[in-house]
Amino acid sequence: MHRSIVFAVQSERTGYDYSTDLHSISCVELLDRKITSNTYGVYVFPRRLDPDELSKITGCPKEVCADFFWFDDTVDGFRSFVSDAELIFHDAKSSISTINAELGRLNRPFLIGEEFIDTC
Repeated sequence: MHRSIVFAVQSERTGYDYSTDLHSISCVELLDRKITSNTYGVYVFPRRLDPDELSKITGCPKEVCADFFWFDDTVDGFRSFVSDAELIFHDAKSSISTINAELGRLNRPFLIGEEFIDTC
């Protein structure tokens, strides 16, 4: 069976250095190009934002934003979900660079070696 993961990555430019912070990852698994019920989704608390700023960006109440996860706490589950799959992104360059920046902060392997498709 051919396994693919379709990504929706949300990020926001923050700070004066125009760096990009990840604030959510949503993934759907495809087997032989058919959607399965296997999904992965997580809201990530960006390092440089407070709950008020994050609430404005995401539209979520700040009480909800306060419960978002640190990427550090979700990285193992994320890597496990995407392992051994073809990765499908819209605007792969932006999505992959944002995810790789988070992985780099944790000294984790980048997604560079993964097979991916860009729909952009």
